[in-house]
This record gives sequence, C-alpha cells and structure tokens, in this order.
Amino acid sequence: MPLLPDDGLTWDTPYDKLPNTHPRFAGSFAKVLRLARENNIPLMQAVSMTSYNYAKPLGDMGLKAMQLRGRMQEGMVADITMFDPKTVTDQSTFAKGTLPSTGIPHVIVNGILVMKDSEPIKRFDAGQPIRFEVQEKGRFEPLTLEGWTKTFYAPPMDFGGGVPGSQPNMR
Repeated sequence: MPLLPDDGLTWDTPYDKLPNTHPRFAGSFAKVLRLARENNIPLMQAVSMTSYNYAKPLGDMGLKAMQLRGRMQEGMVADITMFDPKTVTDQSTFAKGTLPSTGIPHVIVNGILVMKDSEPIKRFDAGQPIRFEVQEKGRFEPLTLEGWTKTFYAPPMDFGGGVPGSQPNMR
C-alpha cells in the first residue's frame, strides 16, 4: 500500500490523482507476464514466477498459510487473476507509478469477485491475513557483529599486488 498523506485522498481517488509511487506498486506482475511474452518465456513459467515462487519459500520456512497457496489445486487456497496473455501489460512508469495494468478483466480473491470487466469492485472483506501462528518462543535471534562476520564476511583477497601473471594468495 502506498503511504497516503492525510490530505483528502479517499478510496474513490482516481489512480492518476494518487501520489506517485514506484512503478512496481501497480505493475510488477503484469510486467513479468509482458516480458515473458516478449521474450518467449513459457506462460506457465511466468505464472509460476508470480505465484508459486513467492509462496513456496514462505511455506518452507513454516508459514502454514503459504503452504496452501501459489497453485490451483484441490485443497489449496487460490486467488484467481484472469488475464489475456496476448495483451496483459504494465502501464505504470517512474513518472506515473500508480497506473493500473491492462489486460486483466477479472480477479477473484477468496471466492469474492473484486475486479469485473477491468473495473475494481470495492470489497474490503475478500482477503485473508497471512501470519505465523503464535508460538511460545519468538523466531527473532539478535545478530551480533561476530555472528554476522562468521556467517557473511569474506575477507579481501590478495591478488599478488596487480603483477601480471601472478597468482592470487588465497589465505
């Protein structure tokens, strides 16, 4: 969601009157589908990139709600975006980051139609919160400088002082 200043903006404010944001606010998934089309990437791979590839790692790390998302399959939870693979495209730019994508006539969220004939329907009861279950002990582990250094730090390598033909000194 964009950070909307408290200056009279409402849910009815037209897209082109919203404060500018980064184009990914409005067009990232349609952009994936457009780029896939333009670069001969299989449609199912692009669809996976916008759904399953987001849900899978979150489900693998224990977020149970995400284990049921990302694919249309019996027993799964699926929000459905109906789009025309030949025309779906992003419209947002850095100059106008709130412009909605085109080529997406219908969207169903949690079984509720929220976009019909490319027009949003004001429904605020369709989505579901996705949260980790409450646990006895939290998952947060403080990061120490020593722990970070041990895990992520790669010391600079000596490449022989820049002498042509010299071998790096791997310490």
